[in-house]
Amino acid sequence: MALDLLTTTVFERDLRRVKKQGKDLDKLEAIVNLLQAQEQLPGRCHPHPLRGNWAGHQDCHVEPHWLLLKRRRFTLCCPRAFCFG
Repeated sequence: MALDLLTTTVFERDLRRVKKQGKDLDKLEAIVNLLQAQEQLPGRCHPHPLRGNWAGHQDCHVEPHWLLLKRRRFTLCCPRAFCFG
């Protein structure tokens, strides 16, 4: 069962900015597809849980200095995507 992708307005704005920067959005799409299919992320993404104010979130690296954050809800993992360029 594939998960639904819930994005924030911040993500939508960051995605537009990343497009303007000429980043390869296929890399982001590949990671999001893996998350939606509940498959394991490749090691190059360095996925790990966050602590402190970001507890309950997990990040992975799309590229250096480009992160994708997802939030866990209950026991079902729903990717909530953010990106920082």
